[in-house]
Amino acid sequence: MLEIKKFFSLDDKLKKFFSMSDKLKEGMDEKLKKAKLMLKNALENLKQNKFLKSVFSGADAETKNEEPEKNITEPVLEPVESPEDIEKKKKREVVFELALFLILGILLGITIKTEAVKRITIGFNDYKIANGQNGYNLEEIKKVLEQKATTAQDMQQSAGAQTQQ
Repeated sequence: MLEIKKFFSLDDKLKKFFSMSDKLKEGMDEKLKKAKLMLKNALENLKQNKFLKSVFSGADAETKNEEPEKNITEPVLEPVESPEDIEKKKKREVVFELALFLILGILLGITIKTEAVKRITIGFNDYKIANGQNGYNLEEIKKVLEQKATTAQDMQQSAGAQTQQ
């Protein structure tokens, strides 16, 4: 009994597999038809182009042993700019770049000046600074150094006098 159930379950699975493969085949056939139709339309569009139409008609004429058409239209070229126009464009570009450099310089100068004002404290307005408590008094420092120098000399002299005795 189990063998029969296994057989039927395998049979069902095979049926599902074949039905799925048939669906995939149908889908691929539809896609292939669409691709062929797109290629056919593209080829027709190319034949409608005047330049390519003459090329295709020449190829058709060769197969029919007829003489190909001699009126092949040349592609339209863009107008060539004169040297004066090129020089004018170059001058415009140079002027535009110089204007950008000027604007950049002004902005950079303003930025540097504002940062310098924040950080630099020495300037021509120093006379307006109120005399506060100074960190160093140069006169006192000089006096202290002179006293240290005289005491050092006195000690050397006294040391020299003691060694002589």
